[in-house]
Amino acid sequence: MPNDIPDVEVQAPEGGIGILQMIRAAGLAPSNAEAGRNVDQGGVRINGEQVKDRSLRFTPGEPIVLQVGKRRWARVTVVAQK
Repeated sequence: MPNDIPDVEVQAPEGGIGILQMIRAAGLAPSNAEAGRNVDQGGVRINGEQVKDRSLRFTPGEPIVLQVGKRRWARVTVVAQK
């Protein structure tokens, strides 16, 4: 894991934010379709654990380390939408 991981805040609506939208909002993929391909191909990890479920949702809480591919990382904090 790189030492200079950028910190990103992602706003989530009341029901939470989906993994694909979170990847795009964090700037780790240009579109939801690209984010979905990364999940399908096993290239997405959260806190070191591989993500296999495209319907995974996140609610505001503790920061997570999100990895897409080998070189794209972000420390993502989900916050409530204002």
